[in-house]
Amino acid sequence: MMTTSGIFTDAVTLEKAEPEHFDLAFTAVTQPCPWPKAYGGDLVAAAAAAAMRSVTDGKTLHSMHSYFLRPADIGAQVRYEVELLRDGRGYSTRQVRGYQNGKPLYAAFANFAAGEPGGSYRAELAGLVNPEELPSSAGFRAGRAGDGYRAEMAGLTNEGELPSSAGFRAGRAGDGYRAEMAGLTNEEELPSSLEFLADGAGDGYRSKTAGLANPEELPSSAKILAGRRSKTAGLADPEELPSSAQFLADRAGGTMTDESKAYWAGGRSFDMRHVPGPVYLTVEGAKVPHQAVWVKPFDPLRPVDGLTDAQRDLAALAYVCDYTILEPVLRVLDLPWARPGLVTASLDHAMWFHREGPVDDWLLYAQEAVAADSGRGLGYGRFFTRDGLHLATVAQEGMIRAS
Repeated sequence: MMTTSGIFTDAVTLEKAEPEHFDLAFTAVTQPCPWPKAYGGDLVAAAAAAAMRSVTDGKTLHSMHSYFLRPADIGAQVRYEVELLRDGRGYSTRQVRGYQNGKPLYAAFANFAAGEPGGSYRAELAGLVNPEELPSSAGFRAGRAGDGYRAEMAGLTNEGELPSSAGFRAGRAGDGYRAEMAGLTNEEELPSSLEFLADGAGDGYRSKTAGLANPEELPSSAKILAGRRSKTAGLADPEELPSSAQFLADRAGGTMTDESKAYWAGGRSFDMRHVPGPVYLTVEGAKVPHQAVWVKPFDPLRPVDGLTDAQRDLAALAYVCDYTILEPVLRVLDLPWARPGLVTASLDHAMWFHREGPVDDWLLYAQEAVAADSGRGLGYGRFFTRDGLHLATVAQEGMIRAS
């Protein structure tokens, strides 16, 4: 398979068509992959491109919410119909539906904003340093299972220093991962609203959280933010991590075929390097509900007809985000991709684009598992540039079956 951006470019290259249901229509072809059905990122990215082509007044895509209704055939045409729901002075809204063989298989709402002056805040990863500044020993060591390198937020208390009642408890693998708040007061111990109000204003009843510092002991926001840069410490330089091709070169097993190995190695347009290691054949590293993935196109992204470069880059984020968003759930449940009997599928997807930014350099995709139960898992991720700017946030629920 090609190890170039051409696969992504083909996925978002749209041809105009006559609309049958809505205001505008485009067609695109799903790209090759070794699975029974097409990759969900093809649909999200193509729908984003269709929606962006329908907005002609300079507004920028800032959010998109999608449902996957049916699996899509591989190498087959999908028809994207766009409904122009609203065009206001500051915001525009579009509905996009994807059809294949006459049946709806995908539905999305996309919102666009003109942008206006206002306050600015972006969630940041504390302690991020440029990859070139990191020591070579800070990364995952290729081919060594059990080293368990874990990306940690700089400046936070180490797990071993926290009381067991503080933080989150990960459920046992197989029982369903759930992020739980430990140490919070039970509902039964809290007063009702009437009881709370009966005591009078100023009595100062305060629900308590065990293990958390008193606010008086914490620095003010001004002190925290003074001179801060968004940085992530402890993550390996992506150039020092093995590529998927290098990682898989001498490995075999599970349900991995030569076709799926080639796809993981270079058939996805983007180089992906995991911290801790990948979850292809086994779950490399610690079985924790979070991971980081450095992503970068194998070569510079090509122009896409009908899209500006900035719009193409937004579509690229929508395209690449689906590959690994459920991996933290698989990691904490100890379910590698090549496990016999594992079946996954995207169910719904939400994405918020906070700012435009080029995607031709390495981006850090920080991910975590939010919950897993009843055959479904919820993943959450954020894209950051190498200098720590927060570009986008992703949330996705997927079906996870392991027989």
